[in-house]
Amino acid sequence: MALILTGCSSISKNTVMVKIPHHKNAWQLKEKNSWPSENNVSIAMKIFYREWKLNFGDPEQKVFKALNKLMIEWHEPRERKILGYSMEGKMMRGKVKGTALSPTYITIRKTGYKRIASTSLIHELVHVALWNSGKILGDPDHEGKQYVGWTRKHTMFIKKINNLLANIDI
Repeated sequence: MALILTGCSSISKNTVMVKIPHHKNAWQLKEKNSWPSENNVSIAMKIFYREWKLNFGDPEQKVFKALNKLMIEWHEPRERKILGYSMEGKMMRGKVKGTALSPTYITIRKTGYKRIASTSLIHELVHVALWNSGKILGDPDHEGKQYVGWTRKHTMFIKKINNLLANIDI
């Protein structure tokens, strides 16, 4: 199912909202007839959750519930640089690859490689999982010391899942 969105100043005329299969109320905003497919996003989310549960648990199914009402906004690369945290927790200026705007809304910058494994989707899903597990703002400073939650294990988890996705060409 796809809905064409109009009347929103930040969304182009070619933007569609597409339901992500196998997730109760998860959607993605993307340009009409562009990647990623909703099926590949669904597969990536399923793999993410299976591995998250095995590695970090989800006893109250808070992460599961968040993924089932997730909104993902895909956008083309922008040259704009902003202030944010590096993976080591240092504040610096750089290009945004993705953001977790709320516990269930993320934005992802597309890449020329046209594979989910080359985007920040899994990274942003870690923020969503942490945010919904009670970690303040999904731990925006990553492995830094200002917020608690993100560890080296989470960083390695992202690499592992992205490698899995790359191996199945997603």
